[in-house]
Amino acid sequence: MGHANDRTAELWQSFMPFRKDIQNSLGEDLFSMQIFNGSDTEFEKWAAIEVSDFNGIPDSMQPYTLQGGLYAVFDHIGPASAFEKTFQFIFNEWLPDSEY
Repeated sequence: MGHANDRTAELWQSFMPFRKDIQNSLGEDLFSMQIFNGSDTEFEKWAAIEVSDFNGIPDSMQPYTLQGGLYAVFDHIGPASAFEKTFQFIFNEWLPDSEY
């Protein structure tokens, strides 16, 4: 997806009904991952929860192993409907002021 065709709400709406079906979860924290592969406008997006292993995840879901590296992590506290404010901060303030 991309900034112009953001389908984040659709992604989370499809994830949340099956969240309780995921076995071996390590806590209640949810993760929204965006993977940029050379483009600053198009990205791969994941709705995720950390698990101890991939046994017991629903067939409709795919596992993802996060490799070691340098990542920017932003905590969003509040309803998903307010995430746009966090998103705007990341791309309009944090990113331009960072070395990345």
